[in-house]
Amino acid sequence: MIKELNMKIHTINTNNSSRNIYYFLEIERNTFYVIDPFSFECAEKFLQSKNGNLVGIINTHAHFDHIGGNAQLFEKYKCDIFVYQDALDVIPCATQGIKEGHIFSFGDDELKVIFTPGHTKFDICLLH
Repeated sequence: MIKELNMKIHTINTNNSSRNIYYFLEIERNTFYVIDPFSFECAEKFLQSKNGNLVGIINTHAHFDHIGGNAQLFEKYKCDIFVYQDALDVIPCATQGIKEGHIFSFGDDELKVIFTPGHTKFDICLLH
């Protein structure tokens, strides 16, 4: 049986050849996490359109097209930036190191961190 999500996943097309899509997790009304924000401007435009508050960033790896918006989003929202534990010194503004098995809990929803090196040596995936 497939469990219905309580959190909403917003998929935003960036219209950028380097980075096509952002994922925003709406964990409660107008409260968001963003996964791999390339551009502050794109992320901020979405958050403003939803009157949203950013409470966390999750980076799946350290390539520029996944972390480009980190610094400005961190400066504005003072939110935690979650990265694989060995990438804390590699990813700008990273605040929280996570490892295989870490669970993000959002009410009844959970995302489990899976360590998946390959594309880079610090890759993670998120499993619902």
